Amino acid sequence: MKLENPWKKNPWFESVAVAQERARRRLPKPVYGALVAGSERGQSMTANQDAFADLGWAPHVVGQHAKRDLGTTVFGHAIPLPVLISPTGVTAVHPDGEVAVAR
Repeated sequence: MKLENPWKKNPWFESVAVAQERARRRLPKPVYGALVAGSERGQSMTANQDAFADLGWAPHVVGQHAKRDLGTTVFGHAIPLPVLISPTGVTAVHPDGEVAVAR
């Protein structure tokens, strides 16, 4: 019996609570119990939560203009709105694939 690697589907989690829920579903009860109990009066659990809270994402805004132009050109004609591409299939048949669609 071959087990599917759960990290292939979604390797990341967005909070400690999500990680705990995934662990609760996947681990045997005694193992999960030891995990959430932590050690030294729960200090390891608190340290993990504090470390995760220290992570943050900052948008790259330095040097960007306050006013953005979402317009583009289509067949040489300027249009004031962006063009979106619906899902496309079989992009692997072209060497540039999805990059060509994005261009």
